[in-house]
Amino acid sequence: MQTIRHPDSPLENFASQTRWKSLLLVITLLLGVQAVEAQRRGGGGPPGSGGPASKSAPVGTGPEVSEFERALAIQATPDQQAFFDMLSQSIGSSDQRLHDFIKISGSDSRPADYRLQVIGLRDLLEKTVDNSEILLGSFSSLQKARLKAPSKKLAKASAELSRLIAILEQESEHPALDREHLIRLGEDLGKSLAALHSEQLHLGKLMGIPEGMP
Repeated sequence: MQTIRHPDSPLENFASQTRWKSLLLVITLLLGVQAVEAQRRGGGGPPGSGGPASKSAPVGTGPEVSEFERALAIQATPDQQAFFDMLSQSIGSSDQRLHDFIKISGSDSRPADYRLQVIGLRDLLEKTVDNSEILLGSFSSLQKARLKAPSKKLAKASAELSRLIAILEQESEHPALDREHLIRLGEDLGKSLAALHSEQLHLGKLMGIPEGMP
């Protein structure tokens, strides 16, 4: 005898739909919790990545950093631009005063204000050395690392100028150099000042500072 199935009542249909909706809601919530946990374990990476998300490296570090970012990281700050200009100005002033000194050293006699002129040149040259040290001292740790070689050359040129200033200091206190030695000192000072200026311009180019004559 064939069993006849009666159609479900409206109440049974509603109960069945409610159970399915509840089941779907539970599944959705479980999937959401798993996704959050996976993202948390992955350090913020996309769900299902299974691994930690890559952390962004600071500018100028890491093998993936581009050369543009590295160059940008060593660009001169506004203060360093000002220090660079101060050095250029002191180099220019020293160079002008040095030309006067060379003229004096080549003459047979010394003017009455010879000692004062030597002191004036010495002060300008010392100011140049100080400004060079101020510029180098303003470098960040990254700039020191990336600009190590050119910075060392600028410091070396500054040290050589300081050595010659010491000779000029003796001459300002106790004028004793003859004409030949004065001429040689003037030439050495000129070479040293030019070398310092050359290293300054090279360093400025690397730091994005426009080249210009002092």
